[in-house]
Amino acid sequence: MTREIRAGVSPGEVRTALVEDGRPVEFWVERPARPDGVGDLLRARVAAIAPAMAGAFCALPEGATGFLPESEAGAAKTPIARQMNEGMAIAVRVTRAAQGGKGPRLTARLTPEEAAFAAAAEPGAP
Repeated sequence: MTREIRAGVSPGEVRTALVEDGRPVEFWVERPARPDGVGDLLRARVAAIAPAMAGAFCALPEGATGFLPESEAGAAKTPIARQMNEGMAIAVRVTRAAQGGKGPRLTARLTPEEAAFAAAAEPGAP
């Protein structure tokens, strides 16, 4: 088996691929000027509960709004309206970057260490 890492660079973007036996196995795109925030731990405020969408919209630092699906909010098979209230402050992690005019996707399923780290951050800080 042969393995190669191939990279292509253009202004504002670096594309990297892992190729095994001539076939791409993994692919990454980095845009240093536009970080996507995936993996960031943030303190958010529940802006609106959306039971029809099975989730909640959360206000993030710097004015962004993210979506927290009911399945990522906590206890399984519990309606989101029973898990949280509008105005509630919560610690979240970004699981998918904003795309197509929609905000980032969030999860509130954090390890105890991640939750403590997010809670200790200054207000408004990522």
